[in-house]
Amino acid sequence: MLLKFLNSNYLFIAVLLLGCTKQDYPPPMQTGRQVLVYMIADNNLDYFAVSDINEMEHGMLNLGGITGELLVYIDRGNNGSPAHPYLMRIIPDSSQQVVSEIIKVYPEQNSADPAVFSKVIIDVDNITDVPFESKGLIMWSHGNSWLPPEVSLYSDRDKILDTTSVNNRLKSFGLDDNISNSDYYEEMDVIEMANVLTPYKFDFILFDACFMGAIEVIYELKYVCDYIISSPTEILSAGFPYEDIIPDLLSRNFNASSVAEKKHEFYSEQKGILRSSAISVVDTENLSLLASSFKDILLASIGSIDISEKDVKFNVDSLQQFDRLYAEFLFDMYDFTMRVCDNNDLADLKREFNTIWQKSVVMSAHTPYMFGTLSLENCNGLSMYLPQQYESRKDINEYYKKYKWYKESGLCNAINSD
Repeated sequence: MLLKFLNSNYLFIAVLLLGCTKQDYPPPMQTGRQVLVYMIADNNLDYFAVSDINEMEHGMLNLGGITGELLVYIDRGNNGSPAHPYLMRIIPDSSQQVVSEIIKVYPEQNSADPAVFSKVIIDVDNITDVPFESKGLIMWSHGNSWLPPEVSLYSDRDKILDTTSVNNRLKSFGLDDNISNSDYYEEMDVIEMANVLTPYKFDFILFDACFMGAIEVIYELKYVCDYIISSPTEILSAGFPYEDIIPDLLSRNFNASSVAEKKHEFYSEQKGILRSSAISVVDTENLSLLASSFKDILLASIGSIDISEKDVKFNVDSLQQFDRLYAEFLFDMYDFTMRVCDNNDLADLKREFNTIWQKSVVMSAHTPYMFGTLSLENCNGLSMYLPQQYESRKDINEYYKKYKWYKESGLCNAINSD
């Protein structure tokens, strides 16, 4: 499959929704899985959102005997047609035009507001009289890992690559550029996202957004889904190969690892800096055990892990990081844990952690580098933050204390960061 953003034929796709109108297509049988794609593209990703929807239509042609429903809530940029948000039912189509059925239209709103997110999920819940057997959720937009909405992992996101072409923008969750109302959220807080999702249970949550493969994010969502598919680092603006994975997403015999493998294979076949990808699948069932095992390791290592501005006894610079500007927000969780175990001769605790890790992170794959600059040699699929007592981190560290992972993993009292 050719990388879609290298094909000039896609340059016109961004305007094809001009012809997208409500049509009288029969609703699908209410069997199988219903998948919602929550797509915040009221930003510089509008072009790629339309392209991905077109791919989803192509993927619906490959269902065979699979039954189910794919819905997309999309909030497009100001130049979109229409620019206001709407809900679509994706139908099979082989053309380069988006022809799917618009089933609900919304007023202009900030889709990164948790209240809006909640309303859309309720609307989807009420669309059919007969419930589907199961549900899946795709969160599609920019993403910022566990960080508070006002903090960005880096400031020149679009300038890291050649910005003379829109094809080289990065996709990183929830940036909505509509800020006409000062009370609007610009990004969705992960904890608020989890609160919205708490009443529901999904087979999977897939993050088509950068940096969301963080243990803090995963742990916050562990009760609302069985599997989480995400990346600890950036995701190229082309995102997931939807044409290939739609049958997997709707299949009753859902295999999260198959979805992730297809994403990995897609990028592994690319050349140069486009051969850039990291992906993992987390089975949420044993995450509480993982936190407990991690806590045991930290408690057995008190005094040996000193992360401070003046005296770094534990050399964090040697750890795998995922932010290419090395802001020290995203370290590889497994790399860190193994280093602690080896430095403190914790063979038994290391063995226990490994057993639980393998049951939790059931798939992890990556290319050798991200954009030819960031080595992924020690990438194991999940990032984590190590609280550091820098003057500039005080507010961030206070925010971090809100996360369940901070409280239940032992980070709250095992790492000396004073």
